[in-house]
Amino acid sequence: VSKTVDGGSIPYAPAIAKIQRLVQASLFFILNFTYAYRMHYFGIFKDTQFPFRGFTHSRNIVRGLIQREDGRFIFTYIFHEDRFGLRDYLETPGGGVETGESLEVALMREIQEECGLTIHTIQPLGIVEDAYNLIQRHNINHYFYAKMSGMVEKKWTEGEQRLIKDMPWLTLEEAMARYEA
Repeated sequence: VSKTVDGGSIPYAPAIAKIQRLVQASLFFILNFTYAYRMHYFGIFKDTQFPFRGFTHSRNIVRGLIQREDGRFIFTYIFHEDRFGLRDYLETPGGGVETGESLEVALMREIQEECGLTIHTIQPLGIVEDAYNLIQRHNINHYFYAKMSGMVEKKWTEGEQRLIKDMPWLTLEEAMARYEA
């Protein structure tokens, strides 16, 4: 799968990695200098792998950069092959916002289900839009920073059981090194 970023075509995994680095750089700035209380708009990724046939739906998604006490962040390691091709990358945990949910409530639910964690000190970071022409979906990804406050039981869906191979805790430097490898 390829995406277009600012008019150029780059492979799917590097596109995800680039956007993650943008979010991580913003997180670094926020953690070291100030907290952001409004969403920053990071950009749009357009699908160039599959022909555009219009969107049948948009999906609001929440994603969390969740930090534990030792300064490490949890990531989701995805490894699976499907109609999109081979998926082999890290991403921030999260998922879809359900009807009637606020973004913050959706983030708390998704992090509990996917990571088995409770969180606090939720701060908005930014928004990234992307498109999946194959399934005619437009995604609006809302990124947040939060701190881990406790552990609960994970509640993975069947799809998550197939996709997720690991949930590593990494420093930002370790995560960026894995993106660049």
